Amino acid sequence: GKIIISALFESCRVNKIEFVQLGVIRTNQKAFKFWSKLGFVSFAEMNNGEHDLFLMEKHLDGESVS
Repeated sequence: GKIIISALFESCRVNKIEFVQLGVIRTNQKAFKFWSKLGFVSFAEMNNGEHDLFLMEKHLDGESVS
C-alpha cells in the first residue's frame, strides 16, 4: 500500500499539486489511524448523506511516505 501511495504523492508533486484531501468514515478508526500515520490531518467533519466523515488532508512539501 505504501508504495502505491508514495507513487501517488510523487505524481502529485510532479504535477504541482500542493495537497491531497480524502474523507474517512467517522467510525472507521483503523482507516483514520492509517491516514494519520501517513501525515494526513483532520480539518473538518461532514455528512455525505450516508456517512459522517472526517475530512483529512496532507500538504505535499517534499516529505516522503513513512
